Amino acid sequence: MKKIILLPHKWQYVGLGLLSVGIILSIVGFVSNWELLNYEFKMPALINNAGIFGNNGIVCFSIAETSIYTTILPLLIIAGSLLIGFSKEKEEDELISLTRQTSAEKTILLGFSLVAFCYLFVYGIIFLYIIFYLVQLLPLVYVIWFKISLFRIKKMNSNEE
Repeated sequence: MKKIILLPHKWQYVGLGLLSVGIILSIVGFVSNWELLNYEFKMPALINNAGIFGNNGIVCFSIAETSIYTTILPLLIIAGSLLIGFSKEKEEDELISLTRQTSAEKTILLGFSLVAFCYLFVYGIIFLYIIFYLVQLLPLVYVIWFKISLFRIKKMNSNEE
C-alpha cells in the first residue's frame, strides 16, 4: 500500500486549537449578535457579485467587503479539521492508514449524497447556506469518523488481550 505523507503528530494540537476557536466563535456568533464577528473589512476578490440584490453585476479583480463570520471562522474550522485529520497518530501503522482511507471514502460518499439531496429537494438561498456549511462540515465529519473508528479498533485490541 502506498504510504500517505502526513504532518507530524504535534500538528494535531494546533488543529485542535484552531478548530475549537472556530467552533466556539461560530456558535457565539450564531446564538448572539456579537458585533466583533460582524465587523466588516475589505479583502481582494477574484470574482465579486456585489450586485446580488442590486444592479452591479459580476466584477472581476476587485475589493470586496466581508465579515469575520463569513471569512475567517470557516477557514479556522476547515484548517483545524484538516490539520487534525492529516497528522500522524502517535503510533501509525497500516491498520490506521486503512482506517483513514475508509473514513475518507465514507465522508466523500456522505458529502455527495447530501449535495445530490439538496439539488433535488432544496431551492433558493437556503441551498447556498447548506452548501456553505457542508464545505466546512465535511472535513470535521472525516475527523469524527476517523477518531471513532480508531477508538473502536483500540477497544477491540484491548479486549483481545
